[in-house]
Amino acid sequence: MKRLFLVLASMASIASAIAQDVIVKRDGEEIQCRILEVSSNKVKFKQWKNQNGPTFVEKKADILMLKYENGQKEVISFSGPVGETKVEETVVAGTPVDSVALADTMPISNNYLEYARKEQSGLLKWGRSITEEQAHTVLGKDWTDFTRAHKSERVGRAMIFTGGALVFGGGLWTAQFIWASKDYNDKKAAYENHVAEANANYAEKVNDLYATYNAADVKRIEAQGILNNANTALSNANKEFDDAEKNFNIIKNRFTETTEEYQNAKKEFESAQTSLTNAQTSLTNAQNGLNDAEKEATAAYNAYKSFDSVDNRDNNFNTYFYNASFKSDMNDAKHYKKATLYPMIGCYASGAALLVWGIIKEKRAHKKVNEIVNRYNVDPTEIPAEVPAETSWKPEFDMEARGNGLALVMKF
Repeated sequence: MKRLFLVLASMASIASAIAQDVIVKRDGEEIQCRILEVSSNKVKFKQWKNQNGPTFVEKKADILMLKYENGQKEVISFSGPVGETKVEETVVAGTPVDSVALADTMPISNNYLEYARKEQSGLLKWGRSITEEQAHTVLGKDWTDFTRAHKSERVGRAMIFTGGALVFGGGLWTAQFIWASKDYNDKKAAYENHVAEANANYAEKVNDLYATYNAADVKRIEAQGILNNANTALSNANKEFDDAEKNFNIIKNRFTETTEEYQNAKKEFESAQTSLTNAQTSLTNAQNGLNDAEKEATAAYNAYKSFDSVDNRDNNFNTYFYNASFKSDMNDAKHYKKATLYPMIGCYASGAALLVWGIIKEKRAHKKVNEIVNRYNVDPTEIPAEVPAETSWKPEFDMEARGNGLALVMKF
């Protein structure tokens, strides 16, 4: 059993060792790999541990022997200088590309092609920039669709940027609209307060004029009363004068001037005459006072009615109390508020439309370019061909008598 275990272990190690190709170089180095192509002067292979990686090339001048996974061996009889191993870039089948211009060192990306929006050509090969001419060579018939999609994505990005800028501009207009609304509200309140104050002042003026008229009319009534009293006093004075005059005439005929009766009658007559004169003077003054009072009352009434008449009311209100600049400022603020509203709405609407349109356009274009690029990330010529079943080597075993037992022996 111990011998059988050793045989099986040796079989496993041999099977694992021969499951890969080996390149034996003239300097003694062995490269575990999968050989892809053997030409007259070079050998193409992929490293065994990175079969999805780049394709390497080794000059035959540097190789001593090739060991294949089926156990076959090939000794290279090639004379020439020993060179260095170099990387051969993966190339799309049937598409000639200047490998030196594209990459001259170990690849820095696992992808053959990568889409890069910021590149002029839109492509990276092995993570390095390539020109539009090189990209045209790589993509071939897909170049037209690729460039259209590449430009379309850039346009989409530009639309997104423009839409964002418009939305940002809408924000600025919004701030201006808010300020304009506040300014309009303030000036509208100032205008309304001014109109209310002007109306109050106008009403106060009308009330003052009416009060003046009432005072003048009271004076007129008082003057009329004084005149009436003066008329009454004059009538009484006339009656007293007539009585005194009659009595004096009687006494004058009956008594001489030296008598006491004559002198008393004369005094009464003169007193009655004086009272009559005073009554006449008072009546004249009362009439003049009434005339003045009537003039004053008439003037006050005319001033009141003229100021508050239908024809003069608006003119007096606008002339003395109303300031049109308040309304003008309010209207200007209202117009500016409207002027900021429309750009704000326009910026938001157009910005949102451009953003949505740009995002859709950019996403579609990005999907398109990636579909094109991904078709070139698998090179059919670099996929290791499957070894046909009839030519592939499989280990064969046989039983052999060894000493006192049997051993399982691999056939070569």
